[in-house]
Amino acid sequence: MSSPDEGTEMMRGWILGLSGQLNDALAACAARGWPPTTLPPPGGVLPSAASPRPDDVPPSGAASVAGTEPPRAVLVCGMGGSAMAGDVARSILRDRLGVPMEVVRDPAIPAWVAPGTLVLAVSYSGNTWETLRAARTARQRGARVFAITSGGALADEARAAGWPLFSLPSGYSPRAALGWMVVPVAMGALYGGTCPLIAGDIRSDLGEAIEALAEETAVWQGRGAVPGRNPAEIAAAVEGRFAFIYAPSERLFPAAARWRGQLQENAKQAACASAFPELAHNEITGWRFAVEELPSVHILLEDDRSVEGMRGAHTRAAVAELTASGARVVRIPPNRGRAVCGGGPAACLFSHILLADAVSVEVARRHGIDPLPVDAIERVKRAAVE
Repeated sequence: MSSPDEGTEMMRGWILGLSGQLNDALAACAARGWPPTTLPPPGGVLPSAASPRPDDVPPSGAASVAGTEPPRAVLVCGMGGSAMAGDVARSILRDRLGVPMEVVRDPAIPAWVAPGTLVLAVSYSGNTWETLRAARTARQRGARVFAITSGGALADEARAAGWPLFSLPSGYSPRAALGWMVVPVAMGALYGGTCPLIAGDIRSDLGEAIEALAEETAVWQGRGAVPGRNPAEIAAAVEGRFAFIYAPSERLFPAAARWRGQLQENAKQAACASAFPELAHNEITGWRFAVEELPSVHILLEDDRSVEGMRGAHTRAAVAELTASGARVVRIPPNRGRAVCGGGPAACLFSHILLADAVSVEVARRHGIDPLPVDAIERVKRAAVE
């Protein structure tokens, strides 16, 4: 077991490597031909004469071409950080993918999963029982299943069944491998070539995000900070308080959810997440209680695209209500460097994710807590197996 200082440094190193993860994952997709174009029948296995490679996708030409038509729907199955990869990918694809895409955090999958559905089973460890059960059910229903994992039972089942498999590098804490998981999920959802231009657009958006993340981490490594985005200052405002994190839109809700999850797992501190405009239809009525009865802080993630028109007016009115309640409010601007301004959705989304990671580790450091262990989670996992 690591010491708090060792765990903090290890997690911080992974955070500073987020841009590199995205870049390496993009390169791996290109090198491995992901998503594949030749596949076994849905739910079926590769012909015995063409056993799958130890990892990645079936070899070109070895699998029968059982229809490469675009899926009618995409389902991502995962838990924790693996499911977060699905949320982020869905947000990036939100305005471009021409079929429904849903993320399920449960062993039970929707009734509409059937032949014509593409299921992306994501589990960093490969041993998440909920994901394994969901993938098996999808296979039984004739859905096409892709596996994204570093090993474990999911990798074994994928190889045995002939499912396309994207092998992730091992050695990370699952929540610290987000960059590696997001890219094969986003690119895998484009299986069937619904529009060749989409894949190029996604690669371009991710390239902008990589540049923005690299710029900001370089500033941090030089002991500086982008205005309004100093992890140490934000951590001081968050430490010891129940954190309410608000995204300016549903498209950016995965960033708020990442803040919530990282504060919970890394800093062992309570947090919740919501998004405008929905929260202004219910949660605002509970703000006064949060201010008067809890040591709380309200974190507002900003997005330059969400300040105009009716959406902007609605959000400003809600924030005025929050301020009037006496809440402690911290506004978090996106990184407005040259890579983000006017860019695609990935850059703004990942700029907030990067800061969430950095702040959570800084809060852990201030508490003297090792961010790596998640003992309560491990106890519950063991109980489920037993």
